[in-house]
Parts: sequence; structure tokens; C-alpha cells
Amino acid sequence: EALLGSALPESITVYGETGDLVDITTGAGESVRAAATGPVSDDAGNALTIYEYVDSGGEVLATLAIESAVTVASDGATV
Repeated sequence: EALLGSALPESITVYGETGDLVDITTGAGESVRAAATGPVSDDAGNALTIYEYVDSGGEVLATLAIESAVTVASDGATV
């Protein structure tokens, strides 16, 4: 939450290395998208890309901050 300066419904931060993959499985009508917010840095200087897990109406159900070196996929397709 502190990275984006606003309250979030649910959030998680994932750290990793180049070559790591996070593949997020979604439910019916749900999807993962890159947030309009550009990359941010945490207190340790790690670059994090922000993703949103949304329902079919576009409501953000969760926000994910994932280290920029990590590849992110949703249901097998790169986000």
C-alpha cells in the first residue's frame, strides 16, 4: 500500500530474479493487467511493476507488486 500511496483491497509483493515466472490463474471473467502506474521502487531500491487482478466489471480485486525482472503470465499468456 505504501508504494502506491492509497489503500488497496488486497495486495502482495513478489520478489525474484531474471528467469523466474509467476503464472496467475484467474477465475471466470477475471483477468490480470499491468496497472497504469509505472514501475515503483521499494525502500531497498528493488524495481517493482504493478499489476491488477480485476473482475469482469473492471473492479480491482487485488494489487500485485512484482519485481520487474520476473516474467508475469496469466493463464499461460504473458501479461
